[in-house]
Amino acid sequence: MFGQNLDVQLSSARTEDTIVVWKSFHDSITLIVLSSEEGTSELRLERLLQMIFGAMVLLVGLEELTNIRNVERLKKELRASYRLIDSFLVDSELIGDLTQCVDCMVSPEGSLLQAYSTRSS
Repeated sequence: MFGQNLDVQLSSARTEDTIVVWKSFHDSITLIVLSSEEGTSELRLERLLQMIFGAMVLLVGLEELTNIRNVERLKKELRASYRLIDSFLVDSELIGDLTQCVDCMVSPEGSLLQAYSTRSS
């Protein structure tokens, strides 16, 4: 963040046991995430930051986030996004958020589903 004046772009840092990733959105908000989980990739954390900003935009609005007039009011409005953001932080076996594709799963009762789909056709 301090190197931006010198056209230096650094988006993450890593120590022995922690990774820090940050991203600025629309030159108004900078989000920072830290992880000490083993095997966490920078890509996953960058995607997490994008999803968090998307949640903030969904519930507050892009105009409100890019033209901050009253910080206290914005903090109050952002409380509505806490639950959604918390759901992103829960460890999940689904990877659709990372790949930006729809997660699919195969039902163990595939024959029942197939029988149902042929009856409804």
